[in-house]
Amino acid sequence: MAKIMLRSTRRPSRPVSRNAGLSAHGTIEAKPLIQGGGLALFLWHYELAPGAEIRFDRPDHSHLLYVWKGDVAVGNEPAGFDDAVIIERHGEVVVKATGPAKLLHFYSPVPSPKDAHSRGQVHVRRKKALDRHVHPQTS
Repeated sequence: MAKIMLRSTRRPSRPVSRNAGLSAHGTIEAKPLIQGGGLALFLWHYELAPGAEIRFDRPDHSHLLYVWKGDVAVGNEPAGFDDAVIIERHGEVVVKATGPAKLLHFYSPVPSPKDAHSRGQVHVRRKKALDRHVHPQTS
């Protein structure tokens, strides 16, 4: 069975996870929650000051951001609490905090077979749409 390595959020913050195709601008506190140990899925927690940006510039792997608190602009599209942002492999977008925001960032350090079929698209999925997909009885 694989081990899961949990990191305390009390550790000092670090720069946004160093991935090819990923950069940050502005004040962002980044903390790894799950990473390393040969895991196939990493999780980071970001606290963004107003105006802070995370830029995805054609990353080699797909990424998922979950808006835990606050609001962000995903390119020209707004996203808020409980929304998910999917950045496919080779996607390009700037995610900018429109006020203080907290995000969870899930990604895999290893290539996924699904990445081979991605078209570089960026999707914002609203909580309501996610609920309908996961729990069809709420439609």
